Amino acid sequence: MAKKLYLRTLLALMSFLLICSNAFSSSDEIKEIVSKLSGEKALDIGVSGLPGLIAQRFSDSTEIYHAADYLKSLYAKNGIQSHVEEYDPSELVRYFHDNMDETYREYFKSMIPMFEKDYQGFCDGTLDSAQNKKVTDRLARVEITKEVLCAKPQKDRVEFYITKTVEHTTSLTVDMLKKRALQTWPNLYAYLPARNADPSDPMTPLCVLGAHFDSVAREGGSRGPIVSPVVLAPGADDNGSGTAAIFLIAKQLKTWLSQHDSKCNFVIAHFSGEEEGLFGSLAFTRLHNQKKILWMMNIDMIGYNKVESPNAPKMNVGFSKTDSADLAKYFQLDKNFIDVVFVEKNDYIYSSDQISFWKVGVPALSISEQACSNEKCTDRFDFFNPNLHTTNDRMDIMNFEYADKIVNQTYEAILKAITL
Repeated sequence: MAKKLYLRTLLALMSFLLICSNAFSSSDEIKEIVSKLSGEKALDIGVSGLPGLIAQRFSDSTEIYHAADYLKSLYAKNGIQSHVEEYDPSELVRYFHDNMDETYREYFKSMIPMFEKDYQGFCDGTLDSAQNKKVTDRLARVEITKEVLCAKPQKDRVEFYITKTVEHTTSLTVDMLKKRALQTWPNLYAYLPARNADPSDPMTPLCVLGAHFDSVAREGGSRGPIVSPVVLAPGADDNGSGTAAIFLIAKQLKTWLSQHDSKCNFVIAHFSGEEEGLFGSLAFTRLHNQKKILWMMNIDMIGYNKVESPNAPKMNVGFSKTDSADLAKYFQLDKNFIDVVFVEKNDYIYSSDQISFWKVGVPALSISEQACSNEKCTDRFDFFNPNLHTTNDRMDIMNFEYADKIVNQTYEAILKAITL
């Protein structure tokens, strides 16, 4: 018995030491890929007809296909199979509505006391002029008048606002899809088979590493109306950084998987349509994939770190306590590249592609730069990238050494997740 315990301990130690020896330097490669995706370095990849700049990675533009061709060329150079799979986003609107409802409710959760106070004062006529204008503008964005809001019972006003916000967002998205230039949008999938499994065996589960490769510019940034494709959206951080990250991790995994057994085959998924409502990841979970998914990790924005961040740098790992708490634990490495702040999705939920996997019951994580310095995310608006969804999301706001640490932390966690 003691001998068996010793052998198990020895094997576990050897596995851990193996995992901790796989760090790789990626900051220069991240910078190179982001520079091309964000249009700050001309492409030279030998693809006929490909323009020099693909800064506009709007999903409803031909540039998104140019970006997919560029990524395909990177995979091909490294001997990794990949292909584009198209989808019709209008087929996914019902799932989009469900996602938006959950996302907005989570996003607004911490603001409900503020909304309740605002709407009571707004209807009672006790707000000062500045706050009254803020509330009027907020309601106008979702086409709610004062008369309609104040006719509701006080206890129902916030719920009415949230429901109307979801309906209004869905309506705008449906109208946008009706007017779109392209009938279909592309996802790019790359494949990494496990050494010990038949990649065609439907019983072998998938592990999915994902990032969206589209970008968008919005009026005023953040969640304002889309102004693309008229305005270029470089998207260096959002999400050139995550796009580069999953390719570089895939390149390292290819070699590792050829020498070690794994619990799963890998799909490296580059999603379009994220900025319009997670359409690419919805296409994967609802239309494209028929196999069991063991877990999903989503990388979205890893290149911006605010100088004033306390005890910087940190990274965030978002998880669902109902199904992905155990997956998140793999990021608790004995020797961290970077400090990790774990945030449960009910405390703060990133509106990104991991949501599409949560909705179908797949354990999933959100991996990102620091938006929260504590697990309750009480300071989310202090550290978020102010260049999000603007023309200023460019190379000069990026910290590639910081991004490299997040890439390595994620890579080591993946190796733990597929071996331990």
